[in-house]
Amino acid sequence: MPKVKGIPTVRFTLFSTKELSKLTYIHLYFHYRGKRLRYATGEKVCPAGWDFTKQRAVCNRKYPEGVDINATLNTLEELTRRIYRDTNLGDIAPADFSHELDVRMGYVPKETIAPPQTLLNFSEEWITKYSTDHPHRRSTWKTLFLTLKQLKSYAAERGVRLQFSEINNEFLNDLIVWLYTPPRQYSRNYVAFIVKRLKMLMQKAFEQGLHDNRVYLGFKYNEIDSDEIALSFSDLNTIEQLDFSDNERLDRVRDVFLIGCFTGLRASDYKRIRPEHIIEESGIKVLSITTQKTGKKVKIPIFPILERLLKKYDFKIPNFSDNDFSRDAKEVCRLAGFTDKILLKINRGGSETEEEIIRYTKVTSHTPRRSFATNFILAKIPIHLVMAILGHKTESETRKYARISESQSAKSFSLEIESLKDSPDTEYLFK
Repeated sequence: MPKVKGIPTVRFTLFSTKELSKLTYIHLYFHYRGKRLRYATGEKVCPAGWDFTKQRAVCNRKYPEGVDINATLNTLEELTRRIYRDTNLGDIAPADFSHELDVRMGYVPKETIAPPQTLLNFSEEWITKYSTDHPHRRSTWKTLFLTLKQLKSYAAERGVRLQFSEINNEFLNDLIVWLYTPPRQYSRNYVAFIVKRLKMLMQKAFEQGLHDNRVYLGFKYNEIDSDEIALSFSDLNTIEQLDFSDNERLDRVRDVFLIGCFTGLRASDYKRIRPEHIIEESGIKVLSITTQKTGKKVKIPIFPILERLLKKYDFKIPNFSDNDFSRDAKEVCRLAGFTDKILLKINRGGSETEEEIIRYTKVTSHTPRRSFATNFILAKIPIHLVMAILGHKTESETRKYARISESQSAKSFSLEIESLKDSPDTEYLFK
């Protein structure tokens, strides 16, 4: 083959020339940039059938295999030159050169070089694995997938890859602005939730040694107290009295909703109640269940109305999807007459306003838990007992959880004041 100017010569030699009729391996030699490549071609020929001047196999009737051998050698020579050119004129180690020849000859599969890990592709892999390993923690991995969806949308709109080194304060500020910008206009608490999950994903990647960016540890975006509704004991009685004999679906939703109101459990837990969760301790029937979110065991006394509801389903609670349950619970509350308007603080797009909202439209699968906390605190059950059933770690968390309106607080305060009439120190307040 013609030589290429500027490229060192590719040479082929025999491993041994001692016995003319004995097959021996053909080796490729290539000296470049002070380095030497010695490559075993895998081809064999006897010295008698080798042309030492042309460095090729003899091709005649006696050595017909020479045609195929030379085709391989010609290909190897051309590929050696190409690799030399492709690597900035031989800027490659002999071992890597040899491997590249193997790849281009098809002797070994080409290794696919994994693209650099980014926050997005790491998160997708990690969340998928987490959802497989922890199928019972559905609420957790659903929120992680939701966070990933938002990050993907952000990256697509901003035209960025979200490499780990890009996760800094400038990125965080821009992400928050993006989440607040129409058409999204999410609430502050939703944005705080996304930031919290973002930190979790960065931490998991850090633990796997994928980055050393510690800026994310300083990310803070606190939630604010939001106006959510709670239903009173009177409201719950109204719901229980509804006649759904002609609508089995709403009848079951109503019952499960009330079970949530009288257990204080999260929706992910009160929908899991089964007969094995019912035990007896000191002559008292108790619902004992380990919560999915925190893994903490809670024990809830089963009083008559709760027992009646549980027995209706043989302690096997019907299950619903979160969306279907919230939608149907709203319908139950609409039929219960909760169509009055209430004034609530609404945070949207980073701004807070007060709006009149029809009460039943604010009912969700989480309303039962808030109603439990509110009702039993107003009923003067010691807060540490309510806290234990809710599985909270602090009283402040439980107090924040309860939805006690200003009117309810004023009424409770007024009733407490009545006890001051009989005290000599405070009787003058009532004159």
